[in-house]
Amino acid sequence: MKRYILFFVLCSFLGNVRAQIEWGPDKAKHLAAGAVIGGVGGYAAHKIFKGDRTWTWVGAVGSSLVAGLAKEAYDQSDYGVWDNGDVLFTAVGGIVSGVALDLLLKKVVGVTTRILRTLRHM
Repeated sequence: MKRYILFFVLCSFLGNVRAQIEWGPDKAKHLAAGAVIGGVGGYAAHKIFKGDRTWTWVGAVGSSLVAGLAKEAYDQSDYGVWDNGDVLFTAVGGIVSGVALDLLLKKVVGVTTRILRTLRHM
């Protein structure tokens, strides 16, 4: 229940952020890229640290944050422009993938455990 409240507060916060940050197709691309990179990083951390939720979140958000910072460093060196909004939206994509991984991996592990218990008792 606490997660759903946190998710609602985060969505409300993002609604206010949208009013403060110029929302364009570039921001949507950063959010999508952050979600994909965060999904890969979070799943890799999940496998490396044997399902530890904390490391799954660190992998998801950390990898997307590092990718956003690297992209903005590249943009600054090439175009002379640094946009904090792009970094923010890339990191938010990592948070979205962290939520998705948390929900999906918990259900997959639960179903797999039930199947294995059923097979052992046969």
